[in-house]
Amino acid sequence: MQILALELSHCNLSCPVTGQQISAPGVYQASPAQMGLWLGGLLEQPEIRCATLQAAWEGYVTEHAADTGIYLDAFLQSVELPNYVCFAITQSGIGSGFYSSTVWYVFNMNYVAPADGLTENAALSSESSKINSLRHAEAPHSNRA
Repeated sequence: MQILALELSHCNLSCPVTGQQISAPGVYQASPAQMGLWLGGLLEQPEIRCATLQAAWEGYVTEHAADTGIYLDAFLQSVELPNYVCFAITQSGIGSGFYSSTVWYVFNMNYVAPADGLTENAALSSESSKINSLRHAEAPHSNRA
């Protein structure tokens, strides 16, 4: 999988597939084209919506976590899912000290919305609420990356 690394001074992100706003200050709403999300300080608690990606992640963690640790970029680069792309968004700066935080978003660039998109969006809403509370717990003033 290709990883596009970006350093941004803000947390505004829209889905490159659907155009839906995913992230803004105090807001997180997953896009239906979003297949995975890892927060820098919580790598072991990803949000994954693709069975193939989930199985690959579980295999990677089982094999590497105890021995060498989790290297998310290496894992994502090893995953062969056609048309999946990862955006690694890093925010850093000086607030109450230096901070740096990275969020990895995985998108299925071939995603096509179902005819009854309301059904899928309702399921995403519940997951998005959980992740939104995790993102607030991992505020940008943290030093975790």
